[in-house]
Amino acid sequence: PQPAPAEPPQAAPAPPAVFVPPPAAPVQWSPGAAPPGDTTTASPTTAPAPKPNPWAFTWLTWNHTASTKIFGVGRDYISTDDETYSWEFRLSPNYAIVNTPRDTFAVSASVALETELTNSDVTTKKRETLFQDMSLGMRYNHTFYESSDKEWRFAPGVGASVLLPTSKASYNEGKYVQPTFAFNLRSTVKLLGMKSDWLGRAYVIPSISYGHLFARSYNPTFADLNRPRQDSKGATVLSDVLSMRSFAMNTVSLSFTYFFPIYKDLYFSNGWRYIMPFTHDWQGAECEVAVANAPGGCVKGTQDTTRVTMVPKTMFDVGLSYDFFDMVRFGVGYNNTASTIGPDGKTRSVFYSPESTFYMDIIVLLDGVYEKITAKEEKKSAQAPGVGRF
Repeated sequence: PQPAPAEPPQAAPAPPAVFVPPPAAPVQWSPGAAPPGDTTTASPTTAPAPKPNPWAFTWLTWNHTASTKIFGVGRDYISTDDETYSWEFRLSPNYAIVNTPRDTFAVSASVALETELTNSDVTTKKRETLFQDMSLGMRYNHTFYESSDKEWRFAPGVGASVLLPTSKASYNEGKYVQPTFAFNLRSTVKLLGMKSDWLGRAYVIPSISYGHLFARSYNPTFADLNRPRQDSKGATVLSDVLSMRSFAMNTVSLSFTYFFPIYKDLYFSNGWRYIMPFTHDWQGAECEVAVANAPGGCVKGTQDTTRVTMVPKTMFDVGLSYDFFDMVRFGVGYNNTASTIGPDGKTRSVFYSPESTFYMDIIVLLDGVYEKITAKEEKKSAQAPGVGRF
């Protein structure tokens, strides 16, 4: 995850209404002409507060990801299967339907295309571009505390999202939809304060989420496969099973993310996540193996009483980013997302695994572009002839 800008600018309370006494006599005025003088109209002492940007956090990201093994970081493995370098283009629109000083309700989406520039282990064509799973979401946050100097703020919130199987892999495995529900606490913590160029304020976001997968089966299946297999009694059947490994039907995640400005627009970010994927617990059939001398001709296997249906994963992410003109962000970082148990049965470190990667992001901050355009249009409107108080 890359550092997000601060919460969308909150609308300040509107200035008190200015009483305007009626003119002594009717004034004739036509649009397009300069307004006539009005010595009885009182001028407001303060300008109206700017409206919050409804498109805050709307970004277009060009992501570069390369495994650390390419750069010779980590142990020397014989296999080169994990030596990958890929591009991802992701559009993440976000729109705030409600954006007041106390409440925010926003809807969002995420659409991405990915292509691997090295020898892919999953595609059948060279540098094949794959459409990723698309997500739709919404969130609501309420500010229950904010200090008078705006340096401290705590805004708990809830969110819901749905992951659609628009990628080739998810669609061909029989996945339908995966809804997720989350609770988060968006907080602003004062360090040296907004008036300082160094270590102004930290933005802290702890969250917990739960997701459930709806699919054709507990394990990956492909409806058009029809692979001939034998059942426990020796009969030939057509099977659509791709793997006997169960999906993660239920997933619980705990995450903690924070970021802060080191100096002006140079940000440091750090994220941690503990992921608990729960797979299906297979109970087995009454007749698993056909044995001629067994009672009834069948044998049911026994299950390991110490079996587990959940092997946790961890994520560690650290990065630096810099904003240019509030419209483009450049970021670099390191990410390790992997199972806590390795193939050798030993516990892995949260900081490194063969799946760890370096990444670079070039982000077009479309919300910043929107602010620049609207500010320019408002300036033109204010300078246009015939526009003023009358």
